[in-house]
Amino acid sequence: MGSSHPFSSNGSISLKCPLHGPATNDQGGNHSGEILDFNFQWDISPWSEEDSPWELNTWLMFVEDVAYHPEGSNGKANYTNVLHEAVNVGSSHAGSFAFEPPEPWDGDDMSVVLVIDWESRDAANSSNSIPAPGVATLLCMLAALVPRRQEESRS
Repeated sequence: MGSSHPFSSNGSISLKCPLHGPATNDQGGNHSGEILDFNFQWDISPWSEEDSPWELNTWLMFVEDVAYHPEGSNGKANYTNVLHEAVNVGSSHAGSFAFEPPEPWDGDDMSVVLVIDWESRDAANSSNSIPAPGVATLLCMLAALVPRRQEESRS
């Protein structure tokens, strides 16, 4: 990745979306102010799915930053980056669904990680017989042979 790539520092990017509107719930007469359902919607492609140059699969991962569990099997009391649930959103380029997020075990440090796994359709159909790392390795091996031949010709 180039230095101007948005993921160049650590391979990730964080997106934070503020809550718009009041946090209320009208389900079942519960008016405690808790949010029980979230709605996730997306539209990530200017092309139709058939004309898109890539195939994708999208996941939402619910991760608690630090979970306190003193009865843990390895003796640690605080566990970092605990995955609570992974929801497969699917391969559609646009859509919407409602879900109930998992509750954090202790506190309010739950994060949602959006993972988009994509593969170029052109790359899947390409006929390159040597992948890029193979070419780089071959060139390095050939470059290592050059100084040896020069030393052998001097003696």
